[in-house]
Amino acid sequence: MKVDLLNEKLRILKKKMEGFNYEVSFHFDLFEHISDLNLIKDKIKTLYPKADPAFDSLTLTDYSDLNKAVNDCFDYRGDYGAGLELNEKEEKELKVKILEFWNAFDSLIGKDNTDFYIYPNETGLSIYPVWWDFEYLIVDNKNQNSYLFYGAASD
Repeated sequence: MKVDLLNEKLRILKKKMEGFNYEVSFHFDLFEHISDLNLIKDKIKTLYPKADPAFDSLTLTDYSDLNKAVNDCFDYRGDYGAGLELNEKEEKELKVKILEFWNAFDSLIGKDNTDFYIYPNETGLSIYPVWWDFEYLIVDNKNQNSYLFYGAASD
């Protein structure tokens, strides 16, 4: 299944992005055959019991903004106290893995007839953001699937 491939790409990125006092986490959850926001909210609450999705504060965005925000996170290297220090070879390898991730993402998520939402930053998801975080709800209206995509970097 394509979502398994995408999660494998994220697992590889996580491993490549481990640094000094710096680790990342990524999550990509599929809600199969669910595109209704109320049903998505129920699924999120089932998957993350401490979550309290505030869908009244969802912000509609687009693929381009999601791509830029997530790439900004992928590109973050930290500061003097913590971060990701890569040599030139490691940096090139990471860029290849990031491209592979986006190729897998694009093969799974059609940009037409898909709604991209900035998901409200809340407690209850399994991340601990220190350096950066992102949270997106993606609703594929054509295939009637939705996805919760989020990640963070912490120490």
